[in-house]
Amino acid sequence: MSAATADNSNMYQVDPGSIRDNLGLQSNKSQLDHGSMRTDLISHSNNTSQCSRPDFLDIFHRLMQFPVDEKQPMESNARLNKLMDEINPFCVGQSVAVFLTEEGNQLLCKLCMLIPYKEECLVMKFCHTIFSVLTNTEGSLEDKCFLKVTNFLIHGLEQSPKGIIPDILSTLAVVLHDNGNRLKKFYELLLGETGLFVELCESTEDGVLKGLLCCLENITLKSGNSPYMEEKYVSACIDIFLKILYDIPGLTMDILPKCRILCHTLRGLHNIVLATRSVPLETIGLLLSAVWNYVFYGLASYPLTTPQTLYPIPMSQYNPSVSSNNSAKVDTTGKQPQKKKKKKKLVPRRQSNPKDTEDDVQYGNSFSLFPSSLLSRDLSNTIEDPLLCNLLGNLHLNNELSGRGYVSSSESELSDSDTSQVGGKHRSHYIKVRQAALGTLYIIFKFTDRKVIFGYWMCFVPDVPIAGNIQQVRSILTIILRDPSPKCRLGALGALSALIEGTRPFLAAAEYTDQVRTAFMPFSLVLGSTLKELHRSLLLAVVSENYPLTLTQLVKCISTLVANSPYHRLKPGLLTRIVKQLKYLVRHRDPNIRVACLTCFGAIVSLQPALAEVCYIVQSLKPPSGGNSTTVSADCNTNGTTEDAVMAYSKEFQFTGDGMEGEVVPNQQDYMKCDCFSASEPLTPIKTPSGLQTPVIFQDKNIQNQLRNTSWLITLCVQNILPQQVNNNDTNVAHTTEPVPIRLESLQILAHLTKNYFPMIRKNVGLLRNLIQACMEDSEGVLKLHAIKLLDELTQVLSQDLQNIDNSNEPNSDMFTVEQVLEFWEYLLNGPLLSALQCEENSPVCAAACDCLSNIGSMIFPLLPRHLRILCVTSVLGLTMGGDKLVMASAVRTIGVYVLQPCLRDDLSFMSDAAHTILTLAADQSTTVRMKATWALANFCDALAINRENQETQFIEDFSDSLLVKLFEVATKASQNNDKIRSNGVRALGNLLCFISEKSLRNPNIQSHIETAVKCLVENASAGIMKVRWNACYALSNLLKNSLLPHGEKTDWSVSVYCSLSNTVQNCSNFKVRINAALALGTPTRREQYGQASVFANVWNALILGLISTNKVTDFSEFRHRDTLIGQICTTILHLAVLFVPADLEELHMCLPEQATTLASHLSSYKQNSPQNIPQITSEIKKVINHLEYLDRSELSMAAQEALDSFQAVLLVEFSESNNEDKSEKSFFKQIYD
Repeated sequence: MSAATADNSNMYQVDPGSIRDNLGLQSNKSQLDHGSMRTDLISHSNNTSQCSRPDFLDIFHRLMQFPVDEKQPMESNARLNKLMDEINPFCVGQSVAVFLTEEGNQLLCKLCMLIPYKEECLVMKFCHTIFSVLTNTEGSLEDKCFLKVTNFLIHGLEQSPKGIIPDILSTLAVVLHDNGNRLKKFYELLLGETGLFVELCESTEDGVLKGLLCCLENITLKSGNSPYMEEKYVSACIDIFLKILYDIPGLTMDILPKCRILCHTLRGLHNIVLATRSVPLETIGLLLSAVWNYVFYGLASYPLTTPQTLYPIPMSQYNPSVSSNNSAKVDTTGKQPQKKKKKKKLVPRRQSNPKDTEDDVQYGNSFSLFPSSLLSRDLSNTIEDPLLCNLLGNLHLNNELSGRGYVSSSESELSDSDTSQVGGKHRSHYIKVRQAALGTLYIIFKFTDRKVIFGYWMCFVPDVPIAGNIQQVRSILTIILRDPSPKCRLGALGALSALIEGTRPFLAAAEYTDQVRTAFMPFSLVLGSTLKELHRSLLLAVVSENYPLTLTQLVKCISTLVANSPYHRLKPGLLTRIVKQLKYLVRHRDPNIRVACLTCFGAIVSLQPALAEVCYIVQSLKPPSGGNSTTVSADCNTNGTTEDAVMAYSKEFQFTGDGMEGEVVPNQQDYMKCDCFSASEPLTPIKTPSGLQTPVIFQDKNIQNQLRNTSWLITLCVQNILPQQVNNNDTNVAHTTEPVPIRLESLQILAHLTKNYFPMIRKNVGLLRNLIQACMEDSEGVLKLHAIKLLDELTQVLSQDLQNIDNSNEPNSDMFTVEQVLEFWEYLLNGPLLSALQCEENSPVCAAACDCLSNIGSMIFPLLPRHLRILCVTSVLGLTMGGDKLVMASAVRTIGVYVLQPCLRDDLSFMSDAAHTILTLAADQSTTVRMKATWALANFCDALAINRENQETQFIEDFSDSLLVKLFEVATKASQNNDKIRSNGVRALGNLLCFISEKSLRNPNIQSHIETAVKCLVENASAGIMKVRWNACYALSNLLKNSLLPHGEKTDWSVSVYCSLSNTVQNCSNFKVRINAALALGTPTRREQYGQASVFANVWNALILGLISTNKVTDFSEFRHRDTLIGQICTTILHLAVLFVPADLEELHMCLPEQATTLASHLSSYKQNSPQNIPQITSEIKKVINHLEYLDRSELSMAAQEALDSFQAVLLVEFSESNNEDKSEKSFFKQIYD
């Protein structure tokens, strides 16, 4: 457009002030004198009933054919203005759109070419048209139209008058919503170093800032699976957001615009962290400080101040609000600093809404015609996490809780009529800001590395009670306890849960002491005090919270705290208080609260290590109590009694003395009369030794005295799981069942109890067995699955119980006998387990049943009747042929357990069937099936090696060479697969090489496979993940055990094996891998297996260097394996010294004296650190000295004699005394395959 056009445009121009008033568009200009002509769009909007499609098409065609007259621009613009007045009413308030989406896109594209940037009125009407078209087309624009409209609006920001920039920004925000993936072309123009948005953020006008931040919020919202914006533009957005958050306290503007700006800013940060799944570490202190500052926005006694950077260390920071030049910046209204209100008396009020503490500011209509649903649509629609939806305001509350926090006693300065409207509106917006801040804080905590965020713990949670001068404490617990809004309390609980989640490794250092605080407190005590305060505050919140959704999240937060706290290092009583407080909620009418309580109980009984305090909690007939029963929530369901419920299920499931029969125990009648939720039970002893761990805790006399009683927790779970009889006046008997989530949580509690506190429930095994049977007959498939998982845990602990009897010198009389466990398995195989194996329609149940079959154990399986053993074997073999991958994987895993059963291991027929099944599934397309099949393959080869070690001659002779070749082929292929399968492949190869007999060695086909297998083992031992290298080193040890294979100079691969192991023992960063490498180097029993003297010398030198390098521990987690590594290397060195020949002494004569000193010093240190291994070490040294004396009597060269004398002298000086202890095992490392 020419300059003349711009200069003469005022001739037709409409008063833009009136248009803004009618449109509702934002502008700070109250009056603009640009002419007397007015256009009332509202009147047009009210007459939309007269609009029809023919009328629209007539105006549409005229507009599409509108010519631009550059010679007479004023006339042209006047006609265009009239057409826009005629077209806009067709787009507003229509129940049925009078134009098509394609027509709307064409209209916008045409107007982009017609509207001049300098014409303020036309630009504003075009903004209205854009909004109208987006409303009728559900916010979708074609790519071409989107680019043209966006380009027009962006250039309008540069060229249009400043008075309409807020309106353009608001329109641009609507266009950009959910279109960030299509904005790539404009990123540099908007967010570059000199971008428009970067310049606009310097503005102090509330309309500009609101529109700008709304645009940025919508830009940062990720669109589906499309790529996100580049990192430099993300950083630019973060910088703008941080600038606004830090500048807002010093800006003078009305409260409501300020709140809207803050909401857009906080939600924009939320969008970035959610989309990138990360937080920039270079700005995390600034980011946390900025967000944390607005968590308390609008609360009494927490004035808005400029954020102070947070640091990841506990520091004493100066509070500038007390006395500082910066006190003038304290602002809660955006207009006047509240200096006097610091001295107001604080009055606690619990039953009335706190009055607004802001000044009475007259607020005009600053909202545009564009509704908030389009300007910034609800983010909860794009977020999968339900908690985030709640945090971001997708809560439909009927009313808002009141009575929290301290409010100023000078509220009477404002009348009720003044505060009823303005104050209510202010409070609503304050809540939105705090809610947005808490939602952003939650997402930051969730996606920040635990190591990083744990450094900021002390900035958010206190280590001292929040009492007394509470207004000076800025803690997340303050929001939970004092915020009047349930939405904000919910958000604070979500943020606290995210902060605690995953911190168990860091909180493990916490401990508690009763000593008085001193000037210096160790960090462990600070952590312990913090955990104590978290427990105290959250339990206090349980008492005062009566909003169901917030109460549910509160109990979940307590569950998270329980799962991450090291109670064995804390003062006992914390868990008892939790149970006391939550016991009143297990009968709450809201099922979500009941589920949360059960989840918390499950977290308590799943704690590791097992605690004596939990035993005291679980053991009694009633839950621990000790408060006033009047604290029970009014929402609790008090209908019915526990006695009726207990009687209902106890008639069907009788408790017995041994837990297996059907007789009634002597105290059953007393048990039936008790109320498991009575408040009269005495408190759990405060000095409960919670630090004691199982099995020590089960030897406590008080616990043993009540082991025959049925725990209140078991009673509660059984009531929840089984249908309960309802007393009706009718003759028909009705039964009610709890919601499925409650029944599932109850089953999970029983599973945790069985796994961790089995001695506490040993007498209730019969009850659990019958309960599982009842669940298997239920129609709910998911209930069957969890019942089978409970059975899985139960069968595992029963098998472990039998092993404890076998290994214990003084077996407990309460432990199950072999006969009782055998009877239990016979019942299962003839009842619920058989039906679960045949449950084809529910594959998870069938797979879990297969897992149960693998728990029978080597003590019980041979004692089963023959038909049941055949049933077990044929069932799992048959299930491997099904089509469900989950069942196939579980079945082949069970076969992998059965091949190690002593009664099946030497059965050639079964082993052949198992081998063919395993080999078939090892080639399956499913990774899960292949992984389980290769694990079973490794177990199968392990069974072959055991048979070889036990000299099962007949089995070895009858084993087919063709099957052995197939095993080699599959194992070699598995050792070259992905890491999850490779570790099983190398383990299988090592066992196969150990199993090879003389008969097999004569087969040339097998010889070629041996060379290939050794090559694979060497490659896997030298590189790869540590689990694979660990197994490869152990496999090479099995290779060197087989003396029938060619070793040393008889084969070409011997040198590569020793080189690989030598390199690993001195250079690998993982000490467990080095332990296995040292073990493998000491496996050969004859000197000729090492080959030439140069190879032997290289092995010796590598072990000495590996011994020296143990002093350099780069990873602290490896320190616990250091002594084991030193012991294994020393044992291997002494083993090699026993095999010395004169040629070896000549090869080592230059370095042997110094190496002997190094060895002696490490041996001396090792004996001091591990006194239990002294007999073995001294025995090995005695063998070395005897061997050196034997060599000394033979003819040696001068070099060999010098080396011998120096080495012998060091050993004799350091270990002049040795004993004649029996020879011990050479390995210091417990080998664990699975």
